[in-house]
Amino acid sequence: MFIGDQAQAAVNVSAATTRLAGLAADGSLIRVSHVAWGEGTARIASAAGLPELVVVRTRGPARRGAVSLLILRWEAADASGQRFPVLDADITLVPHGEQATLVGLDGVYRTPPGAGLDPVIVQRAAAATIRSFLGRLAGAITDPRTLGSPVKVSLPPKFFNDDQMIVPPAAGEETVEIVRGPNIVPLPQLDYDLQTNNVPNFVWISPDQCNDMHGVSNGTPLGYPACSYPSSGLDHGAIKLGDQFLRATVNKIMSSRVWWEDSIIVIAWDEDDYNSYPSGCCFSPTGTQGSFGDILGGAVTPAIVIRGREPAHRRSDHPYNHYSLLATIQHLWNLPCLANTCSITEADLMLDLF
Repeated sequence: MFIGDQAQAAVNVSAATTRLAGLAADGSLIRVSHVAWGEGTARIASAAGLPELVVVRTRGPARRGAVSLLILRWEAADASGQRFPVLDADITLVPHGEQATLVGLDGVYRTPPGAGLDPVIVQRAAAATIRSFLGRLAGAITDPRTLGSPVKVSLPPKFFNDDQMIVPPAAGEETVEIVRGPNIVPLPQLDYDLQTNNVPNFVWISPDQCNDMHGVSNGTPLGYPACSYPSSGLDHGAIKLGDQFLRATVNKIMSSRVWWEDSIIVIAWDEDDYNSYPSGCCFSPTGTQGSFGDILGGAVTPAIVIRGREPAHRRSDHPYNHYSLLATIQHLWNLPCLANTCSITEADLMLDLF
């Protein structure tokens, strides 16, 4: 069914656009969506059998003249884990005088497949859901403090890992128990730190295999079929997921309060077919062969350095590898060298990019 509504935010459209981008980046839009979904389904008598809202996707906002547009999708999952879209909509921000903005939503609201619900009741619930969502969204755009403090992420004292790429499993064991130190935390902690302006001075982010462009053999049970298919070509599923993860993570950091002129984001890939520099590069480990008999450390992969103080694009043709990056970080932080980085001179540091 087609659905639409609007609410008013007591800020101009420029401020509203900036705040909407922040709400999308810091996860607040997800929180508002889940609350509105719960309120809407509570109006249906048979709501106990309805699916749960599991995914909220956004794109934008983007300015089109005087109007800003954000694309929104809600996806729910039934008891078997099958996901399907329940809302595809455009959120628009339209100037309403000098100090107000109309927050509108126009889209398509779908009922769960095979639910057998009364269309009239569903339409009323959908209208209530969208009204709740827009009211909360307009309130958050007017004053983000209305959402309250962000939810603190609960961190387990330890976790399990059976990925042989990270830790070789002990003989006869299905999993390897990894006891983490206090500084190794799940990625959602970053969302909380960004919202509370409490990010460490140095953060290392390791995506999972569905977001680091490696992929897995069967991503369907994980809810990520694209993690395994297509497995090649320009439409490579895992690479597209990795692109989406990068875009969301980088935008989240750069739109937060912690991003300023001295901030730096480094994005590095780790391998190709090891067939680019047959003898290795930049003080690579000697005597270590790759899959084609070549020295590890010779792969040609991209590295991107984003600096808060310099938006202009620059390119370095100097050959670097991961030891170069580690050595550069050690140099800038006045840290002692580790292993192969001790052979790297200042002339081979990545200072032209930092």
